[in-house]
Amino acid sequence: MRSLILKILLLAVCTVQLAAQGGLTATLDSSQLLIGARMHIALDLEESQEFEPLKTTMPGLDTLQPVELIKEPDWTFSQGSWKGDMEIAVFDTGFFLLPPVALSGDKNGVALIYNSKRLALQVYGMPVDTSGVQPIKPIVEEPLTWQ
Repeated sequence: MRSLILKILLLAVCTVQLAAQGGLTATLDSSQLLIGARMHIALDLEESQEFEPLKTTMPGLDTLQPVELIKEPDWTFSQGSWKGDMEIAVFDTGFFLLPPVALSGDKNGVALIYNSKRLALQVYGMPVDTSGVQPIKPIVEEPLTWQ
């Protein structure tokens, strides 16, 4: 009986500890983008200053061929949270569901990994000029000389 109470108490403490950890929030500048344009992803992690960000990745980004990571974030600590800014570009039109951003780091010798939610992005192509076909210029005749 005493062992059961100890296990329940330990489980409750671990649950409270996990709920108290801040999460990684990723937000896009806009949910719509023109093909080839760059998009910023603002990252915000509510974590103490003892946390040291080590590596930021987007697992699964290699399966999205038209999406390219342009700039990885430089993390800075300000106003009680870690902030970073990623930059991506998309080279195809359509609707893309970007994979979550994963941040691994170290806090007092303990390895921690934070994941954001997936981000939805709509990419549009360039509008086609439908004002009419422009006249074709005539062929320029070059003088032909034999030597």
